[in-house]
Amino acid sequence: YGLRADGIEVVQELDKALPTTAADEDQLIQVLINLIVNAQQAMAAKLGTHKLTLRTRHDPILKVVIIEVEDTGPGIDEDIIARVFDPFFTTKDVGVGTGMGLSVSRGMIEAQNGTLSLIRTSENGTLFLVSLPILQDDAPEDLVRTSEKIDDAIGRILIVDDEVELAALLVECLTPMGVICDVVSDGGAALRKIEATHYDAVFTDVRMPGMDGVSLYERLQALHPKLASKLAFVSGDVLHNDAARIAAIGDRPVIEKPFDPQQVRDIAVQLLAIGATT
Repeated sequence: YGLRADGIEVVQELDKALPTTAADEDQLIQVLINLIVNAQQAMAAKLGTHKLTLRTRHDPILKVVIIEVEDTGPGIDEDIIARVFDPFFTTKDVGVGTGMGLSVSRGMIEAQNGTLSLIRTSENGTLFLVSLPILQDDAPEDLVRTSEKIDDAIGRILIVDDEVELAALLVECLTPMGVICDVVSDGGAALRKIEATHYDAVFTDVRMPGMDGVSLYERLQALHPKLASKLAFVSGDVLHNDAARIAAIGDRPVIEKPFDPQQVRDIAVQLLAIGATT
């Protein structure tokens, strides 16, 4: 609706024979939403009708799946092109975004052995390209290396937060400890990941669209009580509305926004230690 309201036509040029990639579905959705929102905001700042093109294809020589997001906005100023992927860099007004979007998006794609690149920008628009490896039957070497890193991990934590920048900050706090982190954006996606993957702990935001953090905890109590006992809440409103809901649950640890990295690590150690010797 937002795209239509801004007079933006959406064109989908999708490869019907696209091969399989090993990318994480929820993270890929977050990256694409970020690219689409950026394109929408850029086009809204330029008069006239506009077109957003979403294109998928694959390269059998390079063995990659390619996703393109192309807009007809005003382009990116030449003097800042080199900085668009820098953490905290933004051209938006104060209070609009954090500047972490493209940096975090690139980090998510690179963690899956892919690339996110700015291919072209001019006064006629901008083109971003996501490239991800095609899943091979004989397990390519880069995926094997990922498995070796998993063997060295001290635990796996699922982070549930609809704000991609904040989820990325949690990942930055935890990965130096040797923790593997997966990120999803709501409680429903979290339950699907939990059914498919073993997790040693869960960090969940309290407020999210769809199934929120409290509802997720209640579902885990019924479906996976051991994992529910290893859940921590993340909240930016612990003194007001969120406080009463968390208090009604019991003694779940709470991480307050903005994050204290040491508190994040301390709570992770506490949760990972629960049941570790059983």
